[in-house]
Amino acid sequence: SFYGAQLTRANLTGAALHSANMRGVDLRGANLTGADLQDADLRSAPNLSPQGTAGQTIEETAKIPLCADLRGADSTGVNLTRADLRVANL
Repeated sequence: SFYGAQLTRANLTGAALHSANMRGVDLRGANLTGADLQDADLRSAPNLSPQGTAGQTIEETAKIPLCADLRGADSTGVNLTRADLRVANL
């Protein structure tokens, strides 16, 4: 469980996070390229942006890194309006 963790700028490339509790995790600047987030709980994650900065909303900065596996992930409350989902496995 990473519930509420501060993982800003973390290198999680290829990480096996299948079914991880990442609810409310701060992922600003984190590299999730190729990470397995299948069935992960991403509810209310404040930011999923590679370039996010304090004060920005997820609507302004949301980007899901390429090749992330998001099958079955719970993203309730996460606004992905401008998310880059190219090649993401949904």
